[in-house]
Formats: sequence, C-alpha cells, structure tokens
Amino acid sequence: MVFKSERPPDLRRITREGMRRYFHNSWEMTEMLFSSVLHPETTLLLRPDKLRNQLIFYFAHAAVFYVNNLHLVGFVTERINPHYEQIFAVGVDPGRAEDLETSPEWPDLDSVKEYKLSVFRLVSGVIDNLPVDATTGEMRVDAKSPYWALVMGCEHERIHFETSAALIRQLDVDLLAMPPEWPPYADPTAPPPPPAPRRLRVEPGRVTLGKGDDVMFGWDNEYGQLECYVAGFEIGQNLVTNGELREFVRAGGYSERRYWTDEGGIS
Repeated sequence: MVFKSERPPDLRRITREGMRRYFHNSWEMTEMLFSSVLHPETTLLLRPDKLRNQLIFYFAHAAVFYVNNLHLVGFVTERINPHYEQIFAVGVDPGRAEDLETSPEWPDLDSVKEYKLSVFRLVSGVIDNLPVDATTGEMRVDAKSPYWALVMGCEHERIHFETSAALIRQLDVDLLAMPPEWPPYADPTAPPPPPAPRRLRVEPGRVTLGKGDDVMFGWDNEYGQLECYVAGFEIGQNLVTNGELREFVRAGGYSERRYWTDEGGIS
C-alpha cells in the first residue's frame, strides 16, 4: 500500500480522531523516510552535508520540538529527557561551519528510538484529552490557543520531512533502500511521452497576498495581507519537463536578455 500524506485539519472544527490521524500521518512520514537508511546505527552518525548536523540530530529533532512546545504551553509539566530536549533542539541550520566542530556526543540509536516512542505516547495522550464539544465532538483552534502548539508540531515535522529528505539524498546510494510504502520508480526504459505544452492565460487584476484566517495552520511569516495589482500573464499548465528545459538551453535561452528581469536575469 502506497503511503499518502493527509490534508491539514480544518482548525475551525478539529476532532480528536482527525487530529490523531494527522499526527500519526506526520509522524509516520518521518519514520518512513528514515527507514530508507541502511545500517542506521552508523549511517545516521554521518554528515552528508558539511554545513549540517549528523543525520541522527534530524531523526530526533521533530520529536523534541513536540515536547518543548507542549511544555511551553503547560501541557507537559515533567520533561521526558531534559538532555535530549536540549541537544536535539538547536542546530538545524548552524550559522557557521565551525559550530559543527563542537557537536555533542550523540546517544545510541536504540535510546533515541525509545525516547521517540515516549514522545509519541505523550502527544497521543494530549490528543486523547482535547476538550472537544460534548455535542459536536469538535473544537476550534487558533493562534491564541495552547493547542496551536500541537498543530505546529505536526507542521514542523512535515517541514523536516523535506529538509531531511534533501540530506538523505546526498548519501551514497549503497547506504539507501527504497521503503516499501513508496510508489514504484518509473521504468527508465519506457518513459511515457510528455504532455503537449499548453499555456493558460491569467487575466490582470488585484490580488491579496498573505494569510487572513485560521482555517488552516500558518507560520508567523504567512500572516499580514498585501493587496496589489498584477498584470496579465501566461503560464504553462504543467511543470516544465527535462526535455523542454533542454530545448530552451540549446536554443540559447539563458543568453536571451528579453527573457529575464534585471533582478533575476543574466549579466
């Protein structure tokens, strides 16, 4: 069965089951991703990118984020492991390469897995006690609610699914295996024909940028609104294919001044 990502919950009517499902899905995304790493006891101690921490840091970071934020809003009064909740909390994107020269002595993988299991049970307990309406079984969560920290933990985990995937992709292929939940690779010997290019016209008009409601979770830099006028333009209906990019490069598209703005163009 192919793994699929859940849609974010509607914060106006969260249910325990909906929140539980979204948390489990977020958690399982991380577990599935790291299951692609072979010999994890040693491989997770590698640093695929010299400007990032060892992989074991990212394996535990999202779990620590749940605990630290639930503690901050008062849902957790006693920490699970204060040492872990310090060393795995800070260092996602070190400011200088020298900062990585003083990395802590990481705990063994089995201990980290045991810690993560404790975090999973802790967060599940918070969800089991969501103060939903007795009649509708729903509750509303906004940025002023302490339960915002719970939704934030899930969204934070999903961000790190992407960043950890980028790091894992830099490992030697001999250290990786495809998880069974991933869709099968495309057959390189029989590529499907690319779709015929089609361009769509977007008419000029005023648009509003920025998040203005709490229907779904948003980070602080997504809020605030800006209304502006956008001139009409055309855009491809589908993503650019490798073949289309190759034609563009061969035709000298990167040296055609008319295709580029001053900010994003060529010198």
